[in-house]
Amino acid sequence: MDFRLSNKDNFYWRYMTDTGTSLFPRPGNITADQENGAYHFVVLSESHIISANSLNEIRGAFNRNDPWVTSLGIDPRVNFDALGFVPGYGFGGITYSTGNQGGGGGSGASQQLSGVEIRAPNRHFVQNLFEGNDAFSLVRGPHALKFGGDFERIQLNFPSGTAGGTYQFNGGLQGLLAGTPTRFTFTPPTFETAWRRDLFAWFVQDDFRVTPRLTLNLGLRHEFFTTPNELGGRSGNLINVKDTQVTVGPPFTSTKKTFSPRFGLAWDPTGSGKTSIRLGAGMFYNFVDGRTWYMGSGTTSASVFSGSITASNPPFPHIDPSKFAAAPKSVYSFGANGILKEPTVVHYNLEIQRQLLSTLSLRVGYIGSKGYHMGRLVNENLRIPSTLPDGRLLFPATGPVVNPAFADISGLYTDAHYLYNGLQTVVQKTLSAGLTISGNYTWGKAMADADEVGPAQSNGVAPTTYDRTNLHRDWGLSTFDQRHTLVINGRYQMPWDRSLKGGLEKGLLGGWSMNGIFSASSGQPFNINTGFNNSRNNDSQQTDRPNLAPGFSNNPTSGVTAGCQGVAAGQKLGTPALWFDPCAFVLQTPGTFGNLGRDTVIAPGFQDIDFTLMKNTVLREGKNLEFRAEIFNLFNHANFQLPTRVVFNADGTRTGAAGVITSTTGNNRQIQLGLKLIF
Repeated sequence: MDFRLSNKDNFYWRYMTDTGTSLFPRPGNITADQENGAYHFVVLSESHIISANSLNEIRGAFNRNDPWVTSLGIDPRVNFDALGFVPGYGFGGITYSTGNQGGGGGSGASQQLSGVEIRAPNRHFVQNLFEGNDAFSLVRGPHALKFGGDFERIQLNFPSGTAGGTYQFNGGLQGLLAGTPTRFTFTPPTFETAWRRDLFAWFVQDDFRVTPRLTLNLGLRHEFFTTPNELGGRSGNLINVKDTQVTVGPPFTSTKKTFSPRFGLAWDPTGSGKTSIRLGAGMFYNFVDGRTWYMGSGTTSASVFSGSITASNPPFPHIDPSKFAAAPKSVYSFGANGILKEPTVVHYNLEIQRQLLSTLSLRVGYIGSKGYHMGRLVNENLRIPSTLPDGRLLFPATGPVVNPAFADISGLYTDAHYLYNGLQTVVQKTLSAGLTISGNYTWGKAMADADEVGPAQSNGVAPTTYDRTNLHRDWGLSTFDQRHTLVINGRYQMPWDRSLKGGLEKGLLGGWSMNGIFSASSGQPFNINTGFNNSRNNDSQQTDRPNLAPGFSNNPTSGVTAGCQGVAAGQKLGTPALWFDPCAFVLQTPGTFGNLGRDTVIAPGFQDIDFTLMKNTVLREGKNLEFRAEIFNLFNHANFQLPTRVVFNADGTRTGAAGVITSTTGNNRQIQLGLKLIF
């Protein structure tokens, strides 16, 4: 509702709510996720005109998100709760990896039945957000000034446990079929964590019109989070990775020195209005906040039962967690001495736009960004290596880990980097002679030594740093690198409308137009994996990268294969039958890391043309009938998924499927007809 309180004051308030329940079968048709949600949004705002050149706006808001997910069995004849692994708890999860160790599996990510877990744990997250901000605007001469501040109170509650537990099988699907798990993880949902945090921010900005042809944008923003606080004192951290006990307290300390300068320029160098030059730069922060960072914190963490703890693997399919209550816990360690810096990105760009003709313009721009203090995940609790004379690390086949008091220790750090540079070109033709068309081309390159803190990437890149002692070993193409991207779209109105005379002619032949979009992009990089822990470092998150064979390219996707054990020579590369040459990679010396870089092989690219034929028929004044025939992937072009990236079996022989593509991505040709009455 909107209220005009006076000639100088306006007030409005909004309330929105959204509730619902939906059921999504999980792949495999064994279980389904029942998603429930209740969302509430309230906004109040008041603006006051102080004078002819000054205005103040104050705003308050409250958001509540209350989603929860319950896993259900699809077949009503099967009582999944009665099949629970742990007495008193429902059916849990099952994962299997293609390697011989946990977590990362052979492709850098654990495989699950039909691509996901049979059943995911029940999840319930509640977030309340209280916000208030004020902005004051003042125009004085050539300056348009704006000042303001913002405050947010964040309340985040979610359960700590994973009811039901999860069995993990290694050795591929065979291990699952044999019923020989290597690990069982279980956390009773004994408490719900209640996180509280505040955000403070203020800013000042000046849009300075230096001359009629030159405008400067100057600004400074300062915002920071308070250190997260768990109300029940149930959070903790390993201050040192060798600590035998978790130190109770905040998971990490937040920095407050997060100042963000901004600069921009807009210039008409000729004064004709046909050429413009724009440049800008600014510093931005991606704050360490949310479940990704909080969920690892806790003085009670997942108990892990594995063959390394007892003489035999855990029993299956039922287990009593009290039998391994004294087993080492899996914990997190946050940063160096519990201090995390805020991930920081510096963006900068330069753009030149020129009107070539009355209906044709060209825009060319350089865009760059540099990130530092970026997040990365480290598997801390590995075997202790020795150092070879050439500086390489050598891990023993068996031996102590860094901290035997714990099982897995996941370290969260903010010392990673990324760099992006790109050239963007846009050609646009506005409507003339019935034709509108634009083309966008980007040529860019993204580099990084870590891409995100979270699950393993679908391209086989595990979420953890390969060599925890040498982050530079992972510096290479980013998972999100895409060298070339081209998009052309246009619309053409059939030209004969003006020559149509009678009503029948106009009804049949008038109002026709065509729309089309062409998209093409080069492939993204992916990892090559050995398929097993040949380095013997006991990393449960990922398998190794092999060595690059002498004389081979680290992106062997062109030409023909040289041939090697299990791979016939002369096969054409860069095809679905054999995308890359498996012979380019060899196993490293056992106990050492392979020398192959991260993300060196480029995946297949993508092409697609979507076409629409439209007809607009005027029935009478104020009433139109629109017909649409839409064809997606007009030429039914096949776009391929990633090839099999695991090159070796656990016995050191090459896998027969390495480099083979077995599936496509995107849609096959689809035709859709539509009819719409507009009145």
